[in-house]
Amino acid sequence: MKRRLIIYGWAAFLFASSLSIVHAESFTQQLLTAQTSSCHAPENFSVVVDYDNYDYPAFVLSWDSVESAVFYNIYLDGSIVQIETENTFSVLYGAVGVNYCFAVTAVCGDNLESDFSEVICETISDIDECATTEFVVVALNDAQVNIAWEPVSTAVGYNIYRNDDFLTFVTDNYYVDTVIQYEEMLCYSIQTICQQGLSELSPEECEEVDIEEHASSFSIYPNPTHQYLTVQSKTEMEAIYIFNSIGQIIYRDHHCGTLFTIPVSDWKKGLFIVQIISKDSRTTQKVIIQ
Repeated sequence: MKRRLIIYGWAAFLFASSLSIVHAESFTQQLLTAQTSSCHAPENFSVVVDYDNYDYPAFVLSWDSVESAVFYNIYLDGSIVQIETENTFSVLYGAVGVNYCFAVTAVCGDNLESDFSEVICETISDIDECATTEFVVVALNDAQVNIAWEPVSTAVGYNIYRNDDFLTFVTDNYYVDTVIQYEEMLCYSIQTICQQGLSELSPEECEEVDIEEHASSFSIYPNPTHQYLTVQSKTEMEAIYIFNSIGQIIYRDHHCGTLFTIPVSDWKKGLFIVQIISKDSRTTQKVIIQ
């Protein structure tokens, strides 16, 4: 009888011990699961190449903060390259044309690292954008010629050439030439200056300095105006440019047909130059906005 009680006692002890072990393992698993779930992978991970705000193209990484994170590991092509406490990071290097793949993990208490974020690959493109774009020349009057072009995002300035001779350097995307001779044919070219070098010279655009307006092929009305400006042409208009009194392009449109209306009620009052470009001609006319 005594032997049986001892056996029953050991059995009860072993059963209770096994329950304790099961409970302990279960608690440990729950704790690890809770820690893992709280240290989740960063979400909304993004990588963009910033060409404008640094001396060189930079990869800019950002992601949503993980509440329990102590810091973040930045991975490049599978290897840690940076430990960061904030939820953003800029990589200020990279070769042109190489595909770089980034990911980020959160590291929480006890060095518990989360899963990887989404892996994003980006490439720094060849910045061969050091070239002039749209380029126009128009005589504002008998003593002024305006040169204007679309700005180039990588430009630090522009060289202007007149009749194959260097004229000036500017940082704006327009210039008003005043040192000219009446009834002279003037031909201009633009060269863009970028940090990585110089562009080729743009094709020449020429203009004869002449105050006489050629309005026989088109008409602009009403002039003066304060609400709408209508341009009507006998031939198809390929482009319309409007310049203000200091030579800046304030309006442009392409493939305008033979009848085109422009709202001008929000424009400042003053004198403007309208240039109409068709297949065979380029014509200018002054208009007044009241």
